[in-house]
Amino acid sequence: MTTPPSTRQEVTQLLGDWSGGDEGTLEKLFPLVQRELHRLAHQRQREVSRTVREILFLAPRLHDHSLSSLGEKVLHLKYQRVFSARG
Repeated sequence: MTTPPSTRQEVTQLLGDWSGGDEGTLEKLFPLVQRELHRLAHQRQREVSRTVREILFLAPRLHDHSLSSLGEKVLHLKYQRVFSARG
């Protein structure tokens, strides 16, 4: 979901007004950014959950390796996911 340019412009204007001292703009600003903030929070939560699942999946298989090894494996999986998603 992308924010329409008109909404981005309105948010920018409201932030400018708010930083200029107009505190009434917060009432207009909050509903505009609330949905996007929730979307970003849910996206981050899914990413963290996926990483935890990967760690739980890998941990038993690395019984003879260090925690550093586990971190390297998880980082490698993340790297693969990012670059495979790009095409």
